[in-house]
Amino acid sequence: MLAKITSDLVAARLFFSRPPEPPPSFLCSAPTEGIYVGKTKLMGVPFFWSAKKVVNPHICVVGISGSGKSYFLKSFLTRCRLTWGTSALILDWAGEYGTWVKQAGGVVAHLGKEFGINVLECAIEKRQERKRQLLDALEMLTDLGKYPAQRMLCANAIDEAYKKERKPTLYSVYRILLRKCKNDDVDALQAAYRIGEIIVAGGGLFSPKKSIGMEELTSGLVCLDLHSLPSESARSLIALFTLSFIKEQMRGQEYSGSGVKLWIVADEAWKIARDERSDLISIVREGRKYSFGLIVASQNPTDVHSAIFSNAGTMLVMRLVLDEHKRYVQESLGYSRYVADAISNFSVGEAAVHTVYASGADAGSSTFVLEKIDGEEPLLAVRLLGGGMDLEFDRENFVRSLVRFGLTDAQIAQVNGEFERADYVLDVFSFVRLLEKFGYGRSLVVSFLRELGIKDANIAGVYAELEKQKMGIAGEKMARLVVRDA
Repeated sequence: MLAKITSDLVAARLFFSRPPEPPPSFLCSAPTEGIYVGKTKLMGVPFFWSAKKVVNPHICVVGISGSGKSYFLKSFLTRCRLTWGTSALILDWAGEYGTWVKQAGGVVAHLGKEFGINVLECAIEKRQERKRQLLDALEMLTDLGKYPAQRMLCANAIDEAYKKERKPTLYSVYRILLRKCKNDDVDALQAAYRIGEIIVAGGGLFSPKKSIGMEELTSGLVCLDLHSLPSESARSLIALFTLSFIKEQMRGQEYSGSGVKLWIVADEAWKIARDERSDLISIVREGRKYSFGLIVASQNPTDVHSAIFSNAGTMLVMRLVLDEHKRYVQESLGYSRYVADAISNFSVGEAAVHTVYASGADAGSSTFVLEKIDGEEPLLAVRLLGGGMDLEFDRENFVRSLVRFGLTDAQIAQVNGEFERADYVLDVFSFVRLLEKFGYGRSLVVSFLRELGIKDANIAGVYAELEKQKMGIAGEKMARLVVRDA
């Protein structure tokens, strides 16, 4: 029996419509060939990111603070390291990755605290290239490019520094420019002032007694901690020269079909991510040839240069609030209204993925929505220091010990808060004082410290120090009384 039906009723049933996401053959990969990210929102298909399927390995992540960018990056880098043995260098602008990198068995390089970087140090045959890189960096960070005479003076000062000193530094260039100022050379004075501002802001960073070995940065999991540097210019200059070294090293590599050898992660590096002269642009254009991958993350999509947007094989768009940011991303990627509406209502961990596949086959919608990022829960450790002790505990086991000891949920939350404020490293004296503040007597606290594995001699030392602090007596003024039987 045939029945008449109108076209709008047929359309509403969506008999033959294709869901706005790629077919499973594009989304899924073997566990050794792809990195699992999450399941698609509509069909629940597992999405594995594969360097072999996308046009290049570069990734751009945008989203407001707290949307889950760092969680994705940490999980993704962990899985790449476990699956492919991929190294990663994180340019950490905000000091957000140091604790995680240590817990993951990586290395944190604290520039400014432990060592500096000599931006002029390079092989003799590379000196002219290094001079050009330094001048480009100074133009990016100052207004040197507006004054050709001053740029020429800086170039000549760099050449002179290389001739006169075996290991010249940026301070050497500054001294040469200062000498030229004695002849009432106004251009030399202004050029010296521009370089001097960077040197003063960096402290001893640019004329260090101990320089970082750049080769150490590209092996294993490394966090280059820039947040403790005193100025944005110092952070940017260090990042630019680190990228310059990586670019030179990259061009000496051969292509490897096994996957990505090194990830370079630039999180909130707005000053170097939006300039055409930055080596981030060179790496994103050439990295695939050498199995190097770039990950750029930013709260503000307009801070990312269009060359990165247009050359990234994968884009992750997390929650965006400002209409101008939403429009910019939608116009750049050209996704549907369905995806745009989803992005506006994202909660933490939800993301839209835009991929440019290398295959010429029809992949359907190139932009699809993930239900959430299925990441790795970080294994957090807490440490107690002081009194000759340095003890480390798994945080979950430590919390269980506090529960067994009898602390309430509110008290455990307060203890966790103290550890978080101290970057999960708390002195044992503060910890004991906190337990006493909760109303636990000395005998109970001593029993708990023993349960944690602290020796009696160390416990006695902790209480002796606490008594000294209560009495306001310095350690060197304490008398030792020994009582013996007659």
